[in-house]
Amino acid sequence: MDPQKPKLKLSDVLGALVSSIASARNVADVEALRIADRYRQNEMLRGLPVPRLRFSRIAVTLPIMITGVVPAVQAEAAVPGSVAEATTKALGAALDALAPVDQLAAKSASAGSSALQGLDDEETRATADASKRLLDAVSLVQGFLATYQADLGRELADELLDLHQRSGGVAISDSLFREAARETSTKVLRRLLRRTLMQAQLLDPTAGRSFDPEDARQRAEAVLAIKPTTTLLQQVAEAAQRAAVVRPTALPDLDVLVDTDTIKNAGGGPATVTQLHLTLLEEGLEWVGEEQRDGSRVWKLTQE
Repeated sequence: MDPQKPKLKLSDVLGALVSSIASARNVADVEALRIADRYRQNEMLRGLPVPRLRFSRIAVTLPIMITGVVPAVQAEAAVPGSVAEATTKALGAALDALAPVDQLAAKSASAGSSALQGLDDEETRATADASKRLLDAVSLVQGFLATYQADLGRELADELLDLHQRSGGVAISDSLFREAARETSTKVLRRLLRRTLMQAQLLDPTAGRSFDPEDARQRAEAVLAIKPTTTLLQQVAEAAQRAAVVRPTALPDLDVLVDTDTIKNAGGGPATVTQLHLTLLEEGLEWVGEEQRDGSRVWKLTQE
């Protein structure tokens, strides 16, 4: 065996086998279309059925030689403080991206009572107005990003500790670490934004009315429901997911030989060769178009 040759894993071999058969189906379909076009152009062939062969079941016998075992690798979660730092940077960038909407709303608000009249429609004006209120509220709170980073780091540490306790000593997958970071970052940010928006209403000198906590909460929830805010929450959650794992989970695998000459030269006789008997069943997908109320068409992949 050539030591410079990269080792093959059983998962790679099986994946290559299945994907090769799927690619063969694609080549066959393209060729069937070419033949169909040739039949259409020939008057004598036009009335005949176009040949199209399909194999519903494929049986494969694959000899391999197992040369080693690749052990599983347990996922390693990132330090909560580093996750909080990376997520806070993403939050700052997302807030900066809201600035153009804020500037547009400020220009349109110069007309006084007809605030935001320069925007296209009522929904856009409401969105820009809510974005402006969000940014104004954040600017009123000293150390907003630092508060978020501290809260996220503390709560994420508690969440990871709870996750380890619930696992009962079983290895935790990287997907659970990422999900914990995503949910915690969203929960902390929503709570902080809600509190910030309510605090801004309490400090607003132009409100001209007594502070009603329930009304303030409802107004804050309305700002949290607009698209710029939901996009902000999604961007922050995705940043937390990316930073949550230092080392992802790797499942155990087998190092194998599949080249016939290499297996023969390895020696050991038939007893060292493992025969894999595989039966592959074909299940096709097809694109189906669905008409929408607005006249557009949405394409979905469905079972053939």
